[in-house]
Amino acid sequence: MATHNTHYTVLSYNINGYEIVHPIKEKSDRARYVMITDDPNLEDPSGSWEIVVDDTLSGSTFDKCYQIRFNPFKYTDDHIVLRVDGSVGIEKNLDPLIDKFIDGGYDRSLMHHPTRQTMLEEYTAWVQTRQFPMEDANYVLAFLHHCEGYNVQEFKGMAQMCYEIIADTRINNDLNRMTYTFLKYLGDKSSGIHRIDQTIFSFIAQKYFATLNIMWVDQRMYNGEWFTWYLHNSTQPFEPIDTKMMKDPYWLNKKCHNAIRPQDL
Repeated sequence: MATHNTHYTVLSYNINGYEIVHPIKEKSDRARYVMITDDPNLEDPSGSWEIVVDDTLSGSTFDKCYQIRFNPFKYTDDHIVLRVDGSVGIEKNLDPLIDKFIDGGYDRSLMHHPTRQTMLEEYTAWVQTRQFPMEDANYVLAFLHHCEGYNVQEFKGMAQMCYEIIADTRINNDLNRMTYTFLKYLGDKSSGIHRIDQTIFSFIAQKYFATLNIMWVDQRMYNGEWFTWYLHNSTQPFEPIDTKMMKDPYWLNKKCHNAIRPQDL
C-alpha cells in the first residue's frame, strides 16, 4: 500500500450537548479534526478538536445532525472526509485507513450492520428496544414496499451510519441529497425528520446507486484499537458484540467477504 500526502478532514458533531467531547488519542499531520456544534459554549478540554459553531442549523436535534451528516463538504475544502458520530473516540492516526481508501479508488467507506440484514429486522429492533413508534415504522415499511417496490422482509443489505469515509464526488453528493430529502419526506411531526437514517440511506444506496464503489469495514473496528464507541454522553465504552451474535454481512442482496478488520491495517 502506497503512502500518500493527501490531506483529509475528520468530521464529528455534538448537537444540543448530546455527547461528551472525546479526546483524540493520536493525530495525523495530514488531517484537520473538526467538530460541528450548535452550542457556542461547547468546549474541548483536550484541545484536540477544532470546534466550529454552525448557526445556520435549524430544526430538531436529529434534523441538525443530518444536515451535517449529509452535507460534510460544507465544512472543509478537502476532497476526503472521514466522519464519525460524536459518541466515537479516535484512538490512532487514521492515515492507513485513508490510504487504503485512496489506493482502492473507492467512492465511500461504510460499516456493515453487525446483527441485522433486512429493513424489517432493523425496524422491529427499534420498536422493541428503542421505543420507536410502531405506527411510524409501519408507515415507512409500507411506503418502501408498496411505493418503491422494495422487499423489506427479504432483501439483505444494511449499513450503519456511525462511520464513513466519503469523497467529494457527484455520486456521493447526489446520494446524500436524496437521502436527506427522503428523511424529510418521511419525517414525523415532532422532529420534522425520520430518525432512522441508516435504513433510508441503505435503501437509496442499493436501489438508486448500485454502482457505488464501497470500502467496507467491520464493526470490530470500533472495539478500541482504532476507534472506541461510547454510550451516549458517557465515557463508558460499549461492550464488544459477541461474534456469535454477528450475522453475515450483505449488500445488494449478496454476501460480502471483504470488510476491513483491525488486523488488516
